[in-house]
Amino acid sequence: MLSFPFNSSTAVMYWNRAAGQKAGIAEAPATWEQVAEAARKMKAAGHACPIAMDFDSWALFEQFAAIHNVPVATRANGYGGLDAEYVFNQGVIKKHFNNLLDWYKEGLVQIRTPQSGKDGIASFAAGECAMAFGSIASHSTIRRTAAEGLDWTPVMVPVYEGTQRINSRVGGASLWTLKGRPEGEYKAAAAFFAFLATPESEEYWSTITGYIPVTAAGRRGWSRTASTRSPRMRAARWRCRA
Repeated sequence: MLSFPFNSSTAVMYWNRAAGQKAGIAEAPATWEQVAEAARKMKAAGHACPIAMDFDSWALFEQFAAIHNVPVATRANGYGGLDAEYVFNQGVIKKHFNNLLDWYKEGLVQIRTPQSGKDGIASFAAGECAMAFGSIASHSTIRRTAAEGLDWTPVMVPVYEGTQRINSRVGGASLWTLKGRPEGEYKAAAAFFAFLATPESEEYWSTITGYIPVTAAGRRGWSRTASTRSPRMRAARWRCRA
Protein backbone atom coordinates (compact mmCIF):
# COMPACT_ATOMS: atom_id res chain seq x y z
CA MET A 1 0.00 0.00 0.00
CA LEU A 2 2.29 2.75 -1.30
CA SER A 3 1.24 5.97 -2.97
CA PHE A 4 2.80 9.14 -4.33
CA PRO A 5 2.09 12.09 -1.94
CA PHE A 6 0.92 15.00 -4.03
CA ASN A 7 -0.32 17.81 -1.81
CA SER A 8 -0.98 18.47 1.85
CA SER A 9 -3.27 20.68 3.87
CA THR A 10 -4.44 21.47 7.36
CA ALA A 11 -7.41 23.27 8.86
CA VAL A 12 -7.32 27.01 9.56
CA MET A 13 -9.62 29.81 10.63
CA TYR A 14 -10.12 32.62 8.13
CA TRP A 15 -10.32 36.03 9.81
CA ASN A 16 -11.73 39.30 8.48
CA ARG A 17 -9.33 41.87 9.90
CA ALA A 18 -11.43 44.88 8.92
CA ALA A 19 -14.51 43.47 10.67
CA GLY A 20 -12.41 42.81 13.74
CA GLN A 21 -10.96 46.30 13.78
CA LYS A 22 -14.41 47.83 13.37
CA ALA A 23 -15.46 45.94 16.51
CA GLY A 24 -12.33 47.04 18.37
CA ILE A 25 -10.45 43.75 18.00
CA ALA A 26 -6.80 44.15 17.06
CA GLU A 27 -5.80 40.50 16.68
CA ALA A 28 -7.51 37.33 15.54
CA PRO A 29 -8.77 35.14 18.40
CA ALA A 30 -6.38 32.44 19.58
CA THR A 31 -8.89 30.69 21.88
CA TRP A 32 -12.53 29.69 21.50
CA GLU A 33 -13.38 31.92 24.43
CA GLN A 34 -11.92 34.82 22.46
CA VAL A 35 -13.87 33.69 19.39
CA ALA A 36 -17.14 34.01 21.30
CA GLU A 37 -16.13 37.39 22.72
CA ALA A 38 -15.11 38.66 19.28
CA ALA A 39 -18.36 37.42 17.73
CA ARG A 40 -20.43 39.28 20.33
CA LYS A 41 -18.50 42.49 19.69
CA MET A 42 -18.92 42.09 15.94
CA LYS A 43 -22.64 41.50 16.27
CA ALA A 44 -22.95 44.59 18.47
CA ALA A 45 -21.03 46.54 15.83
CA GLY A 46 -23.61 45.55 13.22
CA HIS A 47 -22.01 42.50 11.60
CA ALA A 48 -24.92 40.14 10.97
CA CYS A 49 -22.82 36.99 10.54
CA PRO A 50 -19.83 36.87 12.88
CA ILE A 51 -19.17 33.15 12.35
CA ALA A 52 -19.97 31.01 9.31
CA MET A 53 -20.44 27.36 10.16
CA ASP A 54 -21.10 24.27 8.09
CA PHE A 55 -21.04 20.60 8.95
CA ASP A 56 -17.45 19.88 7.95
CA SER A 57 -16.33 17.31 10.50
CA TRP A 58 -12.70 17.53 9.37
CA ALA A 59 -12.03 21.09 10.58
CA LEU A 60 -14.40 21.30 13.54
CA PHE A 61 -14.22 17.74 14.83
CA GLU A 62 -11.21 15.71 13.68
CA GLN A 63 -8.68 18.56 13.64
CA PHE A 64 -10.23 20.00 16.80
CA ALA A 65 -9.65 16.69 18.59
CA ALA A 66 -6.11 16.49 17.24
CA ILE A 67 -4.90 19.90 18.41
CA HIS A 68 -6.56 19.38 21.81
CA ASN A 69 -4.92 15.94 22.04
CA VAL A 70 -8.15 14.11 22.85
CA PRO A 71 -9.33 10.86 21.25
CA VAL A 72 -12.36 10.44 19.03
CA ALA A 73 -12.49 6.73 19.82
CA THR A 74 -10.81 4.13 22.00
CA ARG A 75 -8.13 1.75 20.73
CA ALA A 76 -5.93 4.56 19.35
CA ASN A 77 -8.84 6.16 17.49
CA GLY A 78 -9.75 2.80 15.99
CA TYR A 79 -6.32 1.90 14.65
CA GLY A 80 -5.77 -0.57 17.47
CA GLY A 81 -8.69 -2.89 16.74
CA LEU A 82 -12.20 -3.31 15.41
CA ASP A 83 -13.64 -3.25 18.93
CA ALA A 84 -13.04 0.51 19.27
CA GLU A 85 -15.83 2.65 20.69
CA TYR A 86 -16.59 6.32 20.11
CA VAL A 87 -15.77 8.58 23.05
CA PHE A 88 -16.23 12.05 21.57
CA ASN A 89 -19.51 12.58 23.44
CA GLN A 90 -17.63 13.72 26.52
CA GLY A 91 -14.99 16.16 27.66
CA VAL A 92 -13.89 19.12 25.57
CA ILE A 93 -15.48 17.86 22.32
CA LYS A 94 -18.91 17.67 23.96
CA LYS A 95 -18.32 21.09 25.49
CA HIS A 96 -17.39 22.49 22.09
CA PHE A 97 -20.44 21.09 20.32
CA ASN A 98 -22.70 22.50 23.02
CA ASN A 99 -20.98 25.87 22.74
CA LEU A 100 -21.49 25.94 18.98
CA LEU A 101 -25.18 25.25 19.52
CA ASP A 102 -25.43 27.98 22.16
CA TRP A 103 -23.64 30.46 19.90
CA TYR A 104 -26.01 29.57 17.08
CA LYS A 105 -29.00 30.26 19.32
CA GLU A 106 -27.37 33.52 20.39
CA GLY A 107 -27.05 34.61 16.77
CA LEU A 108 -23.26 34.51 16.69
CA VAL A 109 -23.16 31.57 14.27
CA GLN A 110 -24.95 31.23 10.96
CA ILE A 111 -25.21 27.92 9.11
CA ARG A 112 -23.81 28.40 5.63
CA THR A 113 -23.91 25.39 3.29
CA PRO A 114 -24.13 24.94 -0.49
CA GLN A 115 -27.71 23.76 0.00
CA SER A 116 -28.59 27.13 1.54
CA GLY A 117 -27.07 28.97 -1.42
CA LYS A 118 -23.56 29.83 -0.21
CA ASP A 119 -21.10 27.85 1.89
CA GLY A 120 -18.91 29.19 4.67
CA ILE A 121 -15.86 29.94 2.52
CA ALA A 122 -17.92 31.74 -0.13
CA SER A 123 -19.73 33.69 2.60
CA PHE A 124 -16.39 34.72 4.06
CA ALA A 125 -14.97 35.70 0.68
CA ALA A 126 -18.03 37.84 0.01
CA GLY A 127 -17.46 39.69 3.27
CA GLU A 128 -20.74 38.47 4.71
CA CYS A 129 -19.24 36.42 7.55
CA ALA A 130 -16.20 37.50 9.56
CA MET A 131 -14.90 34.07 10.59
CA ALA A 132 -14.93 30.77 8.72
CA PHE A 133 -13.22 27.42 9.11
CA GLY A 134 -11.82 25.10 6.49
CA SER A 135 -8.79 23.84 4.66
CA ILE A 136 -5.77 25.99 3.92
CA ALA A 137 -6.46 24.93 0.33
CA SER A 138 -9.40 27.37 0.38
CA HIS A 139 -6.84 30.16 0.57
CA SER A 140 -6.60 30.29 -3.23
CA THR A 141 -10.38 30.26 -3.63
CA ILE A 142 -10.75 33.22 -1.29
CA ARG A 143 -7.93 35.06 -3.01
CA ARG A 144 -9.63 34.66 -6.41
CA THR A 145 -13.18 35.41 -5.29
CA ALA A 146 -12.79 37.87 -2.41
CA ALA A 147 -14.89 41.01 -2.48
CA GLU A 148 -12.90 44.05 -3.49
CA GLY A 149 -10.94 45.43 -0.55
CA LEU A 150 -11.52 42.43 1.70
CA ASP A 151 -8.83 42.51 4.39
CA TRP A 152 -8.36 38.94 5.54
CA THR A 153 -5.85 36.38 6.71
CA PRO A 154 -5.72 32.69 7.69
CA VAL A 155 -4.79 31.90 11.29
CA MET A 156 -4.51 28.75 13.36
CA VAL A 157 -7.71 27.06 14.50
CA PRO A 158 -8.39 28.25 18.08
CA VAL A 159 -8.05 26.08 21.18
CA TYR A 160 -9.80 26.32 24.52
CA GLU A 161 -8.05 28.16 27.30
CA GLY A 162 -5.71 25.97 29.32
CA THR A 163 -5.00 23.68 26.36
CA GLN A 164 -1.46 22.73 25.40
CA ARG A 165 -1.81 22.86 21.64
CA ILE A 166 -0.23 20.06 19.62
CA ASN A 167 0.10 19.70 15.88
CA SER A 168 -2.92 19.26 13.66
CA ARG A 169 -3.25 16.30 11.29
CA VAL A 170 -2.24 16.55 7.67
CA GLY A 171 -4.83 16.23 4.96
CA GLY A 172 -4.33 16.24 1.22
CA ALA A 173 -4.07 13.71 -1.55
CA SER A 174 -1.94 10.89 -2.93
CA LEU A 175 -1.77 9.33 -6.36
CA TRP A 176 -2.00 5.57 -6.76
CA THR A 177 -0.75 3.28 -9.52
CA LEU A 178 -2.63 0.00 -9.74
CA LYS A 179 -1.20 -3.34 -10.79
CA GLY A 180 -2.10 -5.38 -13.83
CA ARG A 181 -1.51 -2.74 -16.55
CA PRO A 182 0.77 -2.88 -19.64
CA GLU A 183 4.44 -1.95 -19.22
CA GLY A 184 4.06 1.13 -21.42
CA GLU A 185 1.43 2.57 -19.10
CA TYR A 186 3.77 2.19 -16.13
CA LYS A 187 6.49 4.07 -18.00
CA ALA A 188 4.01 6.85 -18.69
CA ALA A 189 2.87 6.90 -15.06
CA ALA A 190 6.49 7.08 -13.86
CA ALA A 191 7.18 9.99 -16.21
CA PHE A 192 4.05 11.76 -15.00
CA PHE A 193 5.02 11.29 -11.35
CA ALA A 194 8.52 12.59 -12.11
CA PHE A 195 6.96 15.67 -13.72
CA LEU A 196 4.70 16.28 -10.72
CA ALA A 197 7.64 15.92 -8.33
CA THR A 198 9.58 18.85 -9.80
CA PRO A 199 9.71 22.01 -7.66
CA GLU A 200 8.17 23.97 -10.55
CA SER A 201 5.13 21.69 -10.69
CA GLU A 202 4.67 21.81 -6.93
CA GLU A 203 5.00 25.58 -6.92
CA TYR A 204 2.42 25.93 -9.69
CA TRP A 205 -0.03 23.55 -8.04
CA SER A 206 0.25 25.12 -4.60
CA THR A 207 -0.06 28.64 -6.01
CA ILE A 208 -3.27 27.99 -7.93
CA THR A 209 -4.89 25.77 -5.30
CA GLY A 210 -3.62 26.86 -1.88
CA TYR A 211 -2.41 23.37 -0.95
CA ILE A 212 0.95 23.16 0.80
CA PRO A 213 3.82 21.52 -1.16
CA VAL A 214 4.94 18.13 0.14
CA THR A 215 8.68 18.56 -0.47
CA ALA A 216 11.22 21.05 0.84
CA ALA A 217 12.15 22.05 -2.72
CA GLY A 218 8.52 22.78 -3.54
CA ARG A 219 8.13 24.84 -0.38
CA ARG A 220 11.16 26.95 -1.28
CA GLY A 221 9.61 27.74 -4.65
CA TRP A 222 6.30 28.50 -2.94
CA SER A 223 8.08 30.93 -0.61
CA ARG A 224 9.68 32.74 -3.54
CA THR A 225 6.28 33.08 -5.18
CA ALA A 226 4.83 34.47 -1.96
CA SER A 227 7.58 37.08 -1.71
CA THR A 228 6.53 38.64 -5.03
CA ARG A 229 2.96 39.29 -3.96
CA SER A 230 1.51 42.35 -2.29
CA PRO A 231 2.44 42.97 1.39
CA ARG A 232 -1.02 41.87 2.54
CA MET A 233 -0.97 38.72 0.43
CA ARG A 234 2.65 38.02 1.37
CA ALA A 235 1.72 38.16 5.06
CA ALA A 236 -1.18 35.81 4.45
CA ARG A 237 1.01 33.32 2.59
CA TRP A 238 3.65 33.31 5.29
CA ARG A 239 1.01 32.81 7.95
CA CYS A 240 -0.17 29.81 5.94
CA ARG A 241 3.33 28.35 6.19
CA ALA A 242 3.34 28.90 9.96
